[in-house]
Amino acid sequence: MAASHGAHVEVDIHRGEPGVVNDVEMAELIVASGKACIGADNVLNTPGWTVADDFGYCS
Repeated sequence: MAASHGAHVEVDIHRGEPGVVNDVEMAELIVASGKACIGADNVLNTPGWTVADDFGYCS
C-alpha cells in the first residue's frame, strides 16, 4: 500500500505488554482516602493480578 503511493513504511512489532507500575505515594493516598471514606475493614490489600495487561500502555 505504501509503495503504491510512493511512501516508505517501517513497522516495529513488540510482543507482550509493559507492566503497570503504580506510583507508591499515589497508591498510599488512595488507600488512606478509602479507609477514611468507607472504613479500614472495607479496603482490601490484594496482590497484583493481570486483569487488564494492556493498561500498561495507558498508565
